Amino acid sequence: MTRKVIILLIIIVAISSCRLLLSRKTSDAIKNPQALEYYIQAQEQSAKGKVGFQNAINLLNKADSLEPKNAIILHERGLTKFNSKIDIDGSFIDLQLSINYSTDEKDKLIRYNNRGICYMEINKMDKACEDWARSGKYGESYTEKYCNK
Repeated sequence: MTRKVIILLIIIVAISSCRLLLSRKTSDAIKNPQALEYYIQAQEQSAKGKVGFQNAINLLNKADSLEPKNAIILHERGLTKFNSKIDIDGSFIDLQLSINYSTDEKDKLIRYNNRGICYMEINKMDKACEDWARSGKYGESYTEKYCNK
């Protein structure tokens, strides 16, 4: 039961973060209209849970091929891979790349926070705490709850 709640929390945080990232002015953006369409379709597929995850990853792969090195697409694909458990190692590669390619500092902090949540889910608390420390105000509550030594 607790595991299901944590997974649901991760999915909600991921979707909320992506909507937040897309709804405000930022230097991180999806500029290619077809890539954006694939991204939106992928979010719809991810919302279906298990049945939609592989479709979502396929759509995000298409978006990535049209607009490589896009932090938003990489972030979404990393979270989708993680939530689906299809490619955990690949999820962390995508999440790192999304951080590397972030041009907006606030977006980067949100991405560190989300990756910290993923690390927490697989019980890598040292890495989770490192990411939450890097994520500034977004990781403060997690740091206070899980990282006090």
